[in-house]
Amino acid sequence: MVYVQPVISSDVGTFSPYLRYSAESSTSSRNVVHELLSGGVAITFGGATLQTSTLEMLFTSEADSVEAFNQLNTGHIFELVDSSKPSTSLYFVIAGDITRGLEIDSADLWTISADIQQVEP
Repeated sequence: MVYVQPVISSDVGTFSPYLRYSAESSTSSRNVVHELLSGGVAITFGGATLQTSTLEMLFTSEADSVEAFNQLNTGHIFELVDSSKPSTSLYFVIAGDITRGLEIDSADLWTISADIQQVEP
């Protein structure tokens, strides 16, 4: 199987990290547990939530990492398409920090880490 780079696009442009480090995500239960004075519990069931995660990417040039960092910092909805792992494709917004760094042991490898929240298109 040939590796295909993921593509991230929005109204402000498109970029493709050389590699996405992780595809870990989580969701939170919206169920509320009420402890009853007489003992036991009552449950209020909440609806499903969308996933949150930290998107970690590797870039092989400084210019590409700067362009991606600037696009992510624009306040738009992004679409991540990963044809090699379709279940990890999603629409998202930035929901926290965006960090860009240079891999110290390399000549020109850059990382970007961004806290994201899945959204419905």
